[in-house]
Amino acid sequence: MPPKSHKKEEKKPLWAICDKCHYMVPQKKLETDKKCKDLGIKDDTFFTDRIYANVPKSIENIQSYYTERFILIPQGIASLCSLSMNVNTVIEINGINKYVRNAWIVNNDQEVDHVYSTSKELQKAQADQVKIAIKRFNGNVKIAQKIILKCNQNAQDINELTRLARAKIKNTTLHPENIIVIDFLNKEFVFTIEKIEARPDRDYVREIAQMSLDESFYHIEPKTIVKICTETKSKIVRAFVPTLDDIGGLDNIYHDLFTTMGNAFNQPEDKISSKTFRGVLLHGLSGCGKSLLAEKVSKSFLFCNILRVDSWKIFSKYYGESEENLRKIFDEAFHIYPHTCVIIIDEISNICPKNDSSDVVRKVSSLLISLIESVHQRVDGSKTFVIATTNNLDNVDPALRRCGRLDYEIEIPVPNTRMRKEILMKMLKEYKFPENVIENLAKVTHGYVGADLEKLVEKSKRIEHDAALLTVNDILENLSSVKPSAMRELLIEKPNVKWSDIGGMHDLKLKLQQIIEWPLQHPETFKRLGIKPPSGLLMFGAPGCSKTMIAKALATESSLNFISIKGSDLFSMWVGESEKAVRDLFVKARQLAPCIIFFDEIDAIGGERESGSSVKERVLAQILTEMDGVNALKNVIIIAATNRPDLIDTALMRPGRLDRIVYVKLPDLDARREIFKIKLQNIPVASDVDVETLVYKTEGYSGAEIEAICKEAALKALELSFDIKEIAMSCFMHALDIIKPRTSPELLKIYREYENRK
Repeated sequence: MPPKSHKKEEKKPLWAICDKCHYMVPQKKLETDKKCKDLGIKDDTFFTDRIYANVPKSIENIQSYYTERFILIPQGIASLCSLSMNVNTVIEINGINKYVRNAWIVNNDQEVDHVYSTSKELQKAQADQVKIAIKRFNGNVKIAQKIILKCNQNAQDINELTRLARAKIKNTTLHPENIIVIDFLNKEFVFTIEKIEARPDRDYVREIAQMSLDESFYHIEPKTIVKICTETKSKIVRAFVPTLDDIGGLDNIYHDLFTTMGNAFNQPEDKISSKTFRGVLLHGLSGCGKSLLAEKVSKSFLFCNILRVDSWKIFSKYYGESEENLRKIFDEAFHIYPHTCVIIIDEISNICPKNDSSDVVRKVSSLLISLIESVHQRVDGSKTFVIATTNNLDNVDPALRRCGRLDYEIEIPVPNTRMRKEILMKMLKEYKFPENVIENLAKVTHGYVGADLEKLVEKSKRIEHDAALLTVNDILENLSSVKPSAMRELLIEKPNVKWSDIGGMHDLKLKLQQIIEWPLQHPETFKRLGIKPPSGLLMFGAPGCSKTMIAKALATESSLNFISIKGSDLFSMWVGESEKAVRDLFVKARQLAPCIIFFDEIDAIGGERESGSSVKERVLAQILTEMDGVNALKNVIIIAATNRPDLIDTALMRPGRLDRIVYVKLPDLDARREIFKIKLQNIPVASDVDVETLVYKTEGYSGAEIEAICKEAALKALELSFDIKEIAMSCFMHALDIIKPRTSPELLKIYREYENRK
């Protein structure tokens, strides 16, 4: 028997190149399959038509956690595609869906071209006719700061579902087109990626310059914020995102707040300082744009998350729930949005008032102060900023306003003429009004805030043929129906007295126009000449000489707001309230500028000081401080009237306060003639009435006494008959016998001496 041959059979290679498609395919398939399927290895990429979920017996002991996160690749494919253990691979399904999985190299002698993964995402992405490409991942990866997942099903326990989703995608790399599948309560939830944001660079300008429009992959870190949106049936209402073009007149305040927030957000995490401002209090009149400005500036920062605190949502009738509601918001800012978050607290005076005896309010107030203080003291890299708003700064707890809490206060003023013009130009830009027309509208809307102007414009629109029409006359007609917010807390008089209603005194009228109207109408001229406009005017004269009418005519002719103040409006029985009333008066006047404050009978308030301890003297001291103190008056003119100028404190009369003094004399012959003509215009007089006789017989009479003569003559005519149609001269003569001039020679002497002394 011949000996056996010891020669071994030559081992065939497992892979060979197909002559038709030039793919490298398993040798067995090359011999058995007659039809080329364009599947195999080419250009370091493995192409297949199926990722198998039933893993082979040789690797069935591997935990499902790994088979979901990894793709199991045979040793032969790995070596031919330059893959190694735990390297990132990208799986492209039909060139659209791209998933990243870690490679797990296995020995599979039976099926050398089968890859495995129990990932439900990969299984759902496969269709009947699919071509899958597996290769080494070399794409651009960004660190995800925030990811929002959208689910087509509703879940009751959204917090637990969010926790599972966070655990599922933690330390993985996702593509914006990926789906995520989670088993929860024996139910399968399929999520799509609604929005994904990369972690911002510390230098925002550099980040924007480096941004690429190419599609990218995002790595999910443990710190990445994960949120789930399950609202599918209800219509999603997208919030209006304000831009700088939608806010008028607040450019300087916008840039101030933007710079403050930028300094806080751009600090390196390892050098966060407690000295940086992280709390701002915006205060101003309701409707002036505090909340809109806070939202606008917050959205100016990339990837900034905004949390709102509303007082009506915080307070609860259940014990301890109010504090818990407040704590949840700050916990969300610290832990879920740690990188860049702004907490906006609207009307903080409702949550943290100055004086409130309620136990619930005190507890919530103390907690809020503690939470805001913790914003400055955190050392874990959290970058949280707090913006609070209030329309009553005096009602906010002083403990909130110290350093380390809301330590930066910004006032949003009532819009002046320039600011109102900018607001109206933005509101009316679609109607293309001329600039001078909008400027005139701005001049007649004193005291209107942004919300008032918006209401005025909306109310003035007319809908015709499904189109909104608006004219300047429409706006002017609605001025009386839309009350300005700055005037609601104070009785503002809109006088309707003109110069033509005051007889005579032409030289006095011209002098008053020079003092009051010229500086307001031609401010650039006064600035060019280096002239400071007068800040105050004192009119003195006998009672009834039209001092009050002159002040009203000044306000009417110059289109100024007119605030009339009497002593009783300021004095109070409570200590400090009188001074507070004076302070509030001037605060409102500054808001309503240009404005006239008229003090009638100023000697009742500003008389000579003696002891310095009475209410009257403290009120005078407050008035002196407000008129020419640290906060200078601008476009606020003080006009005072008195019958006894010799009794007024000299400090009130110095330059810078009431620095212009005008003597309103008794009407002369020409003035009395004009007064009679004005008064007799509306009185039917008989033909025998001689005006010249009345003028000569009223020597020494004041304007009020002449008006009283006309009224008394009319009453005398009614005594004769209620059917009388004309007033005869005899009635006027009767009135002259009854009404005598009441200005004493002694008082006239005081006036002449004071005029010569001044």
